[in-house]
Amino acid sequence: MQYPPLDERISAWSEFVSKDTEQLFHRYHRPQEVRQLRLALGLAIASILPFIPIDYRAYGGFTLKFSILLSMRTIFIAYAIVALRLCMKESYATRINRILLPWSMAASVGILAVGYTRPPQYVIGFLISVLTPLLITYFVLPLNLKWQVGLCMFGMIGDIGLVWIHRDVLNAVARISIVVNYIGANVMGGAVAWQLHRLSRHQFLNWRHELALRWGLEDALTHVKTLQGYLPICAHCKSVRNDEGYWQAVEVYVREHSEAEFTHGICPDCMKQHYGDALAGRGGDALAARAG
Repeated sequence: MQYPPLDERISAWSEFVSKDTEQLFHRYHRPQEVRQLRLALGLAIASILPFIPIDYRAYGGFTLKFSILLSMRTIFIAYAIVALRLCMKESYATRINRILLPWSMAASVGILAVGYTRPPQYVIGFLISVLTPLLITYFVLPLNLKWQVGLCMFGMIGDIGLVWIHRDVLNAVARISIVVNYIGANVMGGAVAWQLHRLSRHQFLNWRHELALRWGLEDALTHVKTLQGYLPICAHCKSVRNDEGYWQAVEVYVREHSEAEFTHGICPDCMKQHYGDALAGRGGDALAARAG
């Protein structure tokens, strides 16, 4: 089996330049992406559920704002479960980015909606808590790097806008610290995610090279012929009996059962035995020696 050559170039966004190679990579990496999606779903639910009673107290019960946020969270979790089921199917192996992108964008908008509708006294806790989805996006969510960076930049801009809106609640030191931490977290997350994406694609290429070498070795071994066991050979004419029961000249049999080829000559003893009289007096010994 021959594996077609691949375009192995990787772009600055840690993706294969060739779309065909990128699709092959996602098929190879699908089991890992499904595991990452399961972890992301679990972490997302774990980070959402504790805020429901907090919002209940913050908004004073089942108010309109609380009901809207609760509905958004319910839809978000339901879509996450559907996305997980779809990504587990082989036919959706190359569409994971398309499936997860709307879910991730809805999550980013929902997080900002929570922050912008909360009372001012809860803003500090919210600004600290948004670091968790940022890290989940970079390190767990199986999206391409450019979408990870885009989602996190969108969230960071929205959070910095929230800091500006509530500048009367936050002093200057707190505002600067929050902004610096957001920028640092994005730089660190983006750098590590960039390296992880490149590493996973290099692993895919190494796997392809290993398969190509293995198939090449197996193909070479299929062309190796060996002779083993006892060969029935005639004591007089030296013909060999083949598997069908027919007798063949020994050179024909060996040629058919190995990679050997024959070229004929005459050994010195046969030269003397068969052509001794003709060679007598004509330097027969010297000719017989050269014939060997």
